[in-house]
Formats: sequence, structure tokens, C-alpha cells
Amino acid sequence: MRSLIVIFAAMTALAEPHAFLGTSHARKSVYLRDSDGRIIWEYNVPNPQDAWLLDNGNILTTWRHGVKEIAPSKSVVWEFNVQPPNEVPTCQPLPDGNVLIGIVGECRLIEVNRANEILHEIKLQTTETNPHAQFRMCRKTKAGTYLVPFTAEGTVREYDRDGNCVRDYPALHSPVCAERLTNGNTIITGSGC
Repeated sequence: MRSLIVIFAAMTALAEPHAFLGTSHARKSVYLRDSDGRIIWEYNVPNPQDAWLLDNGNILTTWRHGVKEIAPSKSVVWEFNVQPPNEVPTCQPLPDGNVLIGIVGECRLIEVNRANEILHEIKLQTTETNPHAQFRMCRKTKAGTYLVPFTAEGTVREYDRDGNCVRDYPALHSPVCAERLTNGNTIITGSGC
């Protein structure tokens, strides 16, 4: 898997327009690059995967066993952690201020508030027993469904709020992320894509 897991276009007080937010297993960090490719901000965290630039200028990122919100000053302003062998490859800031978190090992999606209270939970089923290979970057859609890329199984499934599978997408080698586009289509990334 490439060391650069995800890149999002970002514009913030930390960066000029056309900067990029990225994560790197090799660097063990989440970082911002300017339009010339120079790293202008970096925070060390083991095995980051999913990362978001928030409206307040903070960065929300996963790390092997949790999620952190990091201020530009590099202080951690919020954190949610799990115990090994569980891992956290997914986080998504939600419009209501809560955060969607995907936990492999326990194989579940949770929505938490900033007091770390679990407000909603969906238990998922997979044939994969190795936590690290279960799923990657899940997304909650505007319609309230959840897109889950089951990496080892090579499939993406969409679930409703009650955890019922409402759609199976065509097989894809090692899907990593599924995102609903504004036009209603779904983009899925995977190995070799």
C-alpha cells in the first residue's frame, strides 16, 4: 500500500491555496504541503490513515488506535482511543459536530460526540478475522447511509441506519475508500486504481 494513504485539497490559515493534507505511514505523520510541495506543517502519529482539515483550522486524523483532533499549535484538543488489537482506520467529521469512527477488530461503526459518548453504533459482519484487513475508510452519506469498503473481502457494502445492507457494490481488489459524490454516484478507490 502506498505510504500516502489519502490526500485532500485544503486551504487554511496554515497554508496558502492549493495546499494538500496528507498522511504517511513511512513518515509516521499527518502533514500539510504548500503548492510547491514543501511540508509546511507536520504532526507525528503512528499509522495515520484518514485525515480531514476542519473549518476551525484543526486537523482530524486517525492513528493506529484512535482519532485525534490537532490544533495548528500541535496541541491535541480532542481524542478517542481503542485498545489493541482493535485499530481505527476511519474518521469522518459529521455536520452536527460529531465524528464517525470505524473500529476494526470490534468491526463496528460508531458516532461519538466530543464528550466521547457513543450516540449511534452499527455492528458489521465480515469473513475477515484479522482486524487490520477488515475495512478502511468508511463514509456516512448525506442520506444517512454508511459506505464500508471491506478490504480483504474485496467488496463495498452500503448500510442503512439500522445496520441493514441496502447495496453490495461490484467486487474490487482491496477497496480502501468509498465516497458518495454530489451527483449521486459513488467513487470507490482500491489497489491498482
